[in-house]
Amino acid sequence: MDTFIHLKQLIDYVEPEKPSLLSLPQELRDHIFELILVEPMRWGRRHKHDCPRCPRTSHELESPLFLDDRRSDSDHQCRCHARSALNLLLVNRQIHAEAALTFWRTNKFCFRSMTEFNHDVGKVLRPECRKSIHHVSFVDRETVFSIRQPFDKFWNTLLQCTGLRTLELSFKPTTSHLVRQDIYKYIIRMRAPQPEVVQMDLYRLLHKRDLYMAWWQTTKEVDLETLDDEEYVKRSHREFTGKFLRLVRRAMDVQILQKSPRCDLSNCPRHFKYLPAGLNDRHNEELLEIEDGSVATVRFYGLPLSPETVVDNAKLRGEEPAVLEQLSTYGSSGTACED
Repeated sequence: MDTFIHLKQLIDYVEPEKPSLLSLPQELRDHIFELILVEPMRWGRRHKHDCPRCPRTSHELESPLFLDDRRSDSDHQCRCHARSALNLLLVNRQIHAEAALTFWRTNKFCFRSMTEFNHDVGKVLRPECRKSIHHVSFVDRETVFSIRQPFDKFWNTLLQCTGLRTLELSFKPTTSHLVRQDIYKYIIRMRAPQPEVVQMDLYRLLHKRDLYMAWWQTTKEVDLETLDDEEYVKRSHREFTGKFLRLVRRAMDVQILQKSPRCDLSNCPRHFKYLPAGLNDRHNEELLEIEDGSVATVRFYGLPLSPETVVDNAKLRGEEPAVLEQLSTYGSSGTACED
């Protein structure tokens, strides 16, 4: 009898339901979604340890991802630009509905041309997702001859991003000259339908100092409330592209690039000689006091890897202990670079 009762209990036993992601509190789920789905913006992403484009020493520059992440350039097999955790959005409808809000609202979405923005946001993206985007960074890399057609569409699409909070803009001088009046017109239009835009950074990735020089970026916040008419917008644009950038570049040349060379080898590239020691992937920002008394933040891209990062990457690739020891010794010795 006891055996029968015991067997019946085993049959009737229902294993407790294991905790799932959806059983967690909403605040905790949102935090998990943020940890998984929010990644560095496009300009700041780096090559992974196993990518052929990832430097193997601390004596070579890393090619910025925004220069070579076009899908047509598949000869080097670099996919480091791709987001890595979007499959989370495919688990089920509820997780997609919750996680998608975090994805669109928290990430900063970067675009290298008006054509790219018009296609990705204006054509491919659903209207409800378009309205959820909070942060956009745009760097114009179009040719002069391709400006006119996508320009109006770019701004009209941008105006549909009604949830926009921050906007970073950079236009080539040639672009600004061709469509200057339209830029002012659209910036003024942004104030009415999008009162929640809290800042607009004028964003510039300047051309390389020479063939191999790392790229740099600086921003200046613009108060939309002060842009009452086109004349104020013009003045703000002139102050940034004229005075501000010139002073930042002058301060950068004096305070950063003209420091003692890192090496004395005749075959050491000029771009590497004038990068101060310590400016690398782990330290890529500098605060510069410029001549007008203000302070500008400059961020560099395409810098050498630090010796610590080189060793960490080698460990992830499973390099032999002898190689790791050689890299550690070479990196800590401060040996002069080789071309």
